[in-house]
Amino acid sequence: MADATGRALLNFCEILLGYRGKDALDPQSLTQYLQKRAPLYDKRQEAHYNLISALHKSLRGSDVQAALYWLCRMLDGGEEPLYIARRLVRFAVEDIGLPIRGADPGQCRERSV
Repeated sequence: MADATGRALLNFCEILLGYRGKDALDPQSLTQYLQKRAPLYDKRQEAHYNLISALHKSLRGSDVQAALYWLCRMLDGGEEPLYIARRLVRFAVEDIGLPIRGADPGQCRERSV
């Protein structure tokens, strides 16, 4: 359930701290309670950085399925595609080391088509 990340586990702990139910949670009701959570995404808060970090980590780990999942989560959450493009170019240049001429992330600008 924690998607193999410590960050997700910490999020589960925060969710459980906010539990205000009358009854104690047994393993089955705990699973149901944690699975009802809404995917977090707020471009102005921590979830924004958590998702771009998860995208970078999945790319570093060559996990294509995970990278697509995080990319779709960001797009579904309303992230600007240009922001994602800049971060992916930066990832390619810095982490992979591709010498892409003219691919400086600072030069990525919106262009009218």
